[in-house]
Amino acid sequence: MHSPSVACLLILDLLMPQVDGFEVLRQLRSDRKTLTLPVLVMTGAELTLAEKAYLKRGLATLVSKQSVGMEDLIQIVEQTLGVVGRRE
Repeated sequence: MHSPSVACLLILDLLMPQVDGFEVLRQLRSDRKTLTLPVLVMTGAELTLAEKAYLKRGLATLVSKQSVGMEDLIQIVEQTLGVVGRRE
């Protein structure tokens, strides 16, 4: 029987229509299959200290949509996945 695979990285927005990113992160961290899944949280929202602390406890990396370009995002993803230097 084939079991579904788990992604190696999730890029998550906090503001989504059905469920917010905080809830998605909570659900990911409550499932042993996704407990250690690297999560990059991208948001344009101003976060409170409590929200930032929650993300840190959830082992998520916070990335500001306003201050990161595509090359920066690629570098963050590579660092997170441990593949720095493999790109040509």
